[in-house]
Amino acid sequence: MKTYDIQGPNGRLLAFEIGNTFTSRRRVCAIAANIPGAKVTRAPKVFSWLRESSFCEFIVDEQLFEIEEPFGDSGRYWIGPVPPRFLDVTEKVRDVFRSAK
Repeated sequence: MKTYDIQGPNGRLLAFEIGNTFTSRRRVCAIAANIPGAKVTRAPKVFSWLRESSFCEFIVDEQLFEIEEPFGDSGRYWIGPVPPRFLDVTEKVRDVFRSAK
């Protein structure tokens, strides 16, 4: 899966995005669940695209991550830590999404 890095001023990975044209909210949350050591704490609800921009939360290495679709129809899902900041584990999360088919 193609990922789009979001980097801070120092070039470090803060978060990333993936295209959502062919990937449902449930599928994205299922990929997050497959990250080694991850625990999904909030999954998409029925018709979540109508009312929730943030639709999935998960914990990896004791760090909370969120998946959201900014503005509800942006064409990409944003995936990153809450609050947004540099964490080494973000690369681990991104790599799992990159390898997803």
